[in-house]
Amino acid sequence: MQNLLSRIVNAFNRVEPTALILWVLFIILEKSFDMSLGPILNVVSSTLAALYILQARVGMNQLRDKAFLIKAYPYVLGNSSAIIILGVFFKVMSYPGADLMAKVGIIGILISCVFLFYRPVQDEFLPVMKKILLRLFLLIAVGFLVSF
Repeated sequence: MQNLLSRIVNAFNRVEPTALILWVLFIILEKSFDMSLGPILNVVSSTLAALYILQARVGMNQLRDKAFLIKAYPYVLGNSSAIIILGVFFKVMSYPGADLMAKVGIIGILISCVFLFYRPVQDEFLPVMKKILLRLFLLIAVGFLVSF
């Protein structure tokens, strides 16, 4: 079972930047051009959130022999990413609780940014740092634009 989850996460890691940019484009189309993309946005947001949560769990499992902050980094980043994605989706669709979810997600993403100042975390995640920084930038930017 763990092997299957790892393969799903690896496949997601290859398409994550494209999926995030596509999600941002759907958000822009929904908000700016008043297009009715609710069902599509629901599927994309839910899938991204579920895959980020799965990515966090698999990442924690793969790093179980490491120091606490190294193990906690994928957990905080993945769960915060999922929360902010759902918060932005709720905000775009005008569902209750959207502001709180988006703000909690932004705070979690900012905490994961603080983790990046810890040298062992930098060393562990250096090969994927560009993708992590792209995710952080996109999620914080969209979260701020939609919730403030």
